[in-house]
Amino acid sequence: MDFAERAVQLAERLFSPDDIRLSDAAKSLALIYLETGNYMEAEPLLKRVIEVEKQVLGEEHIDYAISLHNLALLYQYTSRFQEAEALFLEALSIIHNAVGDENPVYATTLDCLGCLYNEAYRYEDAERVLSAALSIRKRLFGEEHEMYANSLNNLATVYLGMGGHADAKILLEETVQIVERTLGQEHPVVATVLGNLAATYNKLGQLEDAERMYLRALALAERTDYHYRNTALNNLAAFYIETNQNERAEPFLRQVLDVIRELAGEQNLEYAVALHNLAHCYADMERYEEAERLSSQALNIISQLAGDHNPEYARVLGTLAKVKWATGQIDQAENFFLQSISILREAVGIENDAYGMELYNLASMYVDCERYDEAQSLFVQALAAFKETLGEEHPYYKATADALDELFQRKTTPKENP
Repeated sequence: MDFAERAVQLAERLFSPDDIRLSDAAKSLALIYLETGNYMEAEPLLKRVIEVEKQVLGEEHIDYAISLHNLALLYQYTSRFQEAEALFLEALSIIHNAVGDENPVYATTLDCLGCLYNEAYRYEDAERVLSAALSIRKRLFGEEHEMYANSLNNLATVYLGMGGHADAKILLEETVQIVERTLGQEHPVVATVLGNLAATYNKLGQLEDAERMYLRALALAERTDYHYRNTALNNLAAFYIETNQNERAEPFLRQVLDVIRELAGEQNLEYAVALHNLAHCYADMERYEEAERLSSQALNIISQLAGDHNPEYARVLGTLAKVKWATGQIDQAENFFLQSISILREAVGIENDAYGMELYNLASMYVDCERYDEAQSLFVQALAAFKETLGEEHPYYKATADALDELFQRKTTPKENP
C-alpha cells in the first residue's frame, strides 16, 4: 500500500488532474483500499477515477464500465444496495454495447450483480442472474474452469439461503471437485467452497461433517491472505456459537478482530462486523456488559460508515435488544427490537429469515412479559417469513410453530388460583 500511495503522490506532481496516468495510479490505490476494507479512503478515489475516465475515454468505454463496477462493489460491501445495483446495471449496459454478452467481463459483472441480490435477500433475482452468468461462463470456458466453478459456488449459496440445502450440497460438492482439479487441493478458493459446503452440512444436520469441513477450510486459509483466513475463522466460530460451543468460538473471533485492527484499522465495516460477532458470542455466554460495549462500538462505526438504515446495523440492534431483555431493561429492549424490525422491513422486505428472526425474538420477549396478543401477531408474521424463505421443514419454522402452539395453550389454559 505504501508503494501505491507514493505512486499517486508522484503522479500528482507529474501530471494534471485529468491525466489518465494519474487516474490509473489512483485506481490501483483505490483497489488496494477496497481489498483491505478502507472504504472511506477508496470511495473518493474511485469517484475521481470515474470522472476522469468519463471525460477522457467517454461513457461507452469498457474501462469506464469496469470502474463503475468497482464502485458498485464498494457500495455492496457497505450495504448500499440500491446504489450498487444501479451501477452494476449501468456497467452491464456499457459492456453489452461495447463487447457483447458472450464476454468474460460481462459475465463477471453479471455474477457480481447476482451476489448483490443474494446478499440483499432477493433470492429469485439472484437465482435468475447467477444462472445466466453460469451459462455464459460454461459456453466461454467449459465446465473444467475456475470461473465456471465460481458461478456454481455463488448459485449454491443462493439455494442455501432459500432453504434448498440438498440442491446446494450437490452444486458445492461438484464445485469442490472442479476447483481441486483446476487449481489444486491447496488453493485458497478451495477453502471458500469448503466453508460453504460446511454450512450446507450444518443446515442438513450433518454436524460432524460440517466441523470437519470448517477445520479443513481453516487449515487451507491459514496459509493465504487475511481475507480468506478471517472468513474461515468467522465461519468456524459461527458454527461453534450455533452449536452452543461459545467458549470454543471466542478465541477465533478475537483473532479476527486483532488481524483486522492490525491491517485495516478500526474504522471499517469489516471490523464492525467482527465486533458484533464477538458481542453476539458474549451475549450467549451471559457476559452482558462486554456484549453491550462491543455492540455499541459496532453501531457507532456502522452508522458513521454506512448509515443507520442497513441490515448490518439492524443485526447489531437485535443483539443489543437481547442484552437489554436479559438484563431486565424491557423498554429499551423493545425499542431496539422495533428499530431493527423497521430497518429490515425497509431494507430487505418481509420475506426473509433475518426479518423473521427479529420478529420471533420480540415475540418471545412479549411472551415473557405476558403480552400474549402482541406475541401471537409477531409469531404469525415470523412463521410467514420463514415459510417463504426457508420452508416448513427448516428448524426456524418448526421452532416458531412450536412457540405459537405453546402460546395458544397458555392463552386457553385457565390460571390456577394462588
